[in-house]
Amino acid sequence: MFLLILLVFIGGGALYGFVTLSSAAQPRGTSIAINGKVVRKPTLRRVSGYVEVVLNLTVINLEHPDNLIEPNDLVLTDSYQNVYQYTYPSDVTPLALCGPTLTCTGNIMFVVPEAAINSDLRLSWRTGSFLKRIDLYVGPLPAPSDPLKATPAGPIG
Repeated sequence: MFLLILLVFIGGGALYGFVTLSSAAQPRGTSIAINGKVVRKPTLRRVSGYVEVVLNLTVINLEHPDNLIEPNDLVLTDSYQNVYQYTYPSDVTPLALCGPTLTCTGNIMFVVPEAAINSDLRLSWRTGSFLKRIDLYVGPLPAPSDPLKATPAGPIG
């Protein structure tokens, strides 16, 4: 059995991270891809100095039956090691619980200080026992948009 961690940046904005625990019996592993990203002013509470970072993800879960990937297991971390927890996005399709042998697509949202969007944000997922981990560099983020005035383009929605 071996552990392989691979982070790859593909042109066009797609970012993939893979964690694979291999055995000869069957393929296993988890992959997370960031398909799109939007930064917008908060939709529910207008809090000065904060923005919503909405990421559209595809999660492929080829793990054991007891391994579920939940949106709450994903966190956003900035270069100063501040950790931002998942917030349920009420106005876009949320990422659902992703069970074994499933592929799930949806959105996750984090409320962060506006200054944090320029601080090398990373999306992280870890299993409860920390035996498996994926860290994805989110990449450059666009300037905040006002969701009440415009609808974001791309796979967010």
